[in-house]
Amino acid sequence: MQEKLRDYFISILFILPSALAVAYMVFYPIGNSLYLSFYRWNGISPKKSFVGLGNYNYVLSDPKFWQSMENNLIWLVMHLLLACLYGLFLAFLISKLKRGKTLFRTVLFLPNIVALSVSAIMWSMIYNTQYGILITILHFLGIDTSAMMLLSDPTYAIYYVSIAANWQGYGYYMVLFLAGLQNIDKTLYEAAEIDGAGAWQQFRHVTIPGLKNVFTFVLSIAIINGLRGFATVWVMTEGGPGSSTYLVAIYGYVKAFREMNMGHAMVSALAIGLVIIITTVIFNIIREKKVTV
Repeated sequence: MQEKLRDYFISILFILPSALAVAYMVFYPIGNSLYLSFYRWNGISPKKSFVGLGNYNYVLSDPKFWQSMENNLIWLVMHLLLACLYGLFLAFLISKLKRGKTLFRTVLFLPNIVALSVSAIMWSMIYNTQYGILITILHFLGIDTSAMMLLSDPTYAIYYVSIAANWQGYGYYMVLFLAGLQNIDKTLYEAAEIDGAGAWQQFRHVTIPGLKNVFTFVLSIAIINGLRGFATVWVMTEGGPGSSTYLVAIYGYVKAFREMNMGHAMVSALAIGLVIIITTVIFNIIREKKVTV
């Protein structure tokens, strides 16, 4: 009994530093954000005014906030399509190469190591309506570009910015899928080929099931990444034109550091955090049910 108690306290001593670090860096900021969400505070003055649910009422009735939430949903869907699926497609093609796998893997992963701000500036130049390479190519092909506004278009700017962000992020998922593809038993493909399965049937019945665990991890990360986003949007458009490319992180930043209202910023931060948690929990519940079935 004494030995068990001693082992228990020793285990606690080893866990305690990490637990305190997590509490300070994760739970304390969350608790402080919740506390500040009930106050009107400019972030500088020591004086805070208690407003109760006033900040929540303001943010939840603000059209810009809901536009930000809608843009975050678009951002998530685009991330799943352009980063995850494109990464899977490239990983599958590279896995079929007999030579040059390392070269292609390295070259295609390079965008992922480019700083977000640098990538955003580069894509801003590509989208430039006067001298950008995209307009130049379209003009060379004989396409009328006089009406194209690109990043100045309030309807489609969020999609253009999302393309830029996903170009920078697909390499991470590509590497994860490549690692998963390497672990699939090659004899399964040989057996499928002997049975007369074509390329699509092999992909559907061998590759996809073989990547089940990788898909679970990738989708979990992609959902979290897809519901975030700040640097690329801020460098390229600062949320404009108007508020058409606002994400919730942009909305919170503007509220905190331009309008100097920390209460509104904390409410928006808690809202997107809650959405991420709920979405992740729902995804994991669905995944566990499928595994059980």
